[in-house]
Amino acid sequence: DGGELKKLFAEFQKESVDQFFSYVRAEIDRRVGRHVVFASNNYRGSWEFPYNLFEIGMAELLERDATPLILYERYREARGLQKHQIFTLVPQATDGAEVPLTRRVIASCYALGGHLIVPWDVYTGSQKPRYYGKPEDYADLYKFVRDYPQWFDGYEEAAFAFEGFLDERYKTEPPLLIDASAIMGVVRARPQEPRAPIVVHLVNWQDNPHSFTIRINRQRFSQEALSRASFFTPGRSPQELSLKETGEAYVTLEVPSLNPWGILVLGAKSDQLSQ
Repeated sequence: DGGELKKLFAEFQKESVDQFFSYVRAEIDRRVGRHVVFASNNYRGSWEFPYNLFEIGMAELLERDATPLILYERYREARGLQKHQIFTLVPQATDGAEVPLTRRVIASCYALGGHLIVPWDVYTGSQKPRYYGKPEDYADLYKFVRDYPQWFDGYEEAAFAFEGFLDERYKTEPPLLIDASAIMGVVRARPQEPRAPIVVHLVNWQDNPHSFTIRINRQRFSQEALSRASFFTPGRSPQELSLKETGEAYVTLEVPSLNPWGILVLGAKSDQLSQ
């Protein structure tokens, strides 16, 4: 097994790679006069050595890992390390059956503050042809992000909701409750900007879209945030939704069916909705 010599050589390899990239990156920053961000292919979203030497990771996401909870955990890990993660989904099927899952993953990645590379020329395995998704299957989701950058730029994840999951930051009175199965919710806010609108991403992870109810904890949101609810979905004009008082700690809101994604904006003024 190589014994002590193998161990010493592995330590030498790690030290030399670390020193090489530290030197090269410091020299690039010196010559450019600013910090230059580097990316690497970090398999499965790993941030162990040597991926920890870079700020951005790009990784294949296998279908078995394409779930709301796994995506949340991987983005949470990256965020905790002050890294940014980008995925590309490796589809098992390429006959159209892959489209619903791919759409959910695109929406979920953006909801969690990341990105899914446009599914075009995607690696599917060494013995399989590469995947070329049809623009009509995915373009509306990417256009959605481009149409409303104000609900993405500068926002950070503040709460996560999914059936069977307990957000440890809110062991009691969570900000968001979803009265439906297979709906992922992500509350996002702009740090140090308490008057900025609150954004709630909602992604449907089931095949039968239907309306559902969410409950918003009035103690976790300002009165201004709960004064107005605007709902955005890909390919449709924004619509106003009614926040209903229940006399309890939560206000309720009926959300239209999602296929698969919608963004609820709380507390936005009229001029902010038209940006």
